Amino acid sequence: MILNIITRTRGRPKFFKLCYETIHNCKFNNLTLNHWVIYDDDSTLEYLKGYENIKLFKATKKITSAQHLGHNDYFNQIYKVIKSGVLFHLDDDDFISHPEAFLAIEDEICSIKLKELLIVKFRLGSPGIVIPDSTNYRDAGIIVSLKG
Repeated sequence: MILNIITRTRGRPKFFKLCYETIHNCKFNNLTLNHWVIYDDDSTLEYLKGYENIKLFKATKKITSAQHLGHNDYFNQIYKVIKSGVLFHLDDDDFISHPEAFLAIEDEICSIKLKELLIVKFRLGSPGIVIPDSTNYRDAGIIVSLKG
């Protein structure tokens, strides 16, 4: 099974370092981990060159208006490159707070045998709100905690 983690970064080397370390220090059994990193400028590429086991993807700026959320366009660009596996977004200022998070994700993915859509719930702030709420999704607890 392939787990594609997509991290978007730009000009935040300290945030990216923690994000990278928590991803690559996680335990997993039968996963092939592809850590895709989206960048859009040369200064960001410079700090990314110091990292191993990442797949760099240079996005092309097409949308300049914040109203249109240009980062969503970046994700749409990389979706054309990633051909298989499960997608997981983790922004550069997020990190994984539990070293066995991928084991839990792997168990969940295997239990549904990839016949269903897996929605990952997350909490914004502390105590914060949980997204998505149970209005449109089966109410399930948060398995592991991601910090950011």
